[in-house]
Amino acid sequence: MAEVLAKPVKLAQLSQDLTTISGEVRKGLSSTRESGLIDSSAYGNSTGVEAVANAYNSVFEKGGTAVEDLTEVLEGDIDRVLRMAFSYQETDEKNAEKIPECRPGKPC
Repeated sequence: MAEVLAKPVKLAQLSQDLTTISGEVRKGLSSTRESGLIDSSAYGNSTGVEAVANAYNSVFEKGGTAVEDLTEVLEGDIDRVLRMAFSYQETDEKNAEKIPECRPGKPC
């Protein structure tokens, strides 16, 4: 089996960075939702304007839902990365306790 090397501090930093990104995505989505819907009157008075407006708004909302879903998956991954960092740290500490203390003149 291949050796797994991990640095808990770097994993925790990755988790923090991803949390920041996730928050920015949610803020951006909220801002876009506030300003992105277009009233059907903006399309003019051509035939079928209502259908075009409804199609746009539907796609716009579905896109927002997809971004929300992906952000939720990312947040779940963030939680798992953070738990993994703590697990590695705990394992490192337990293994360190098993290593005999080395002193000058005393074999390890």
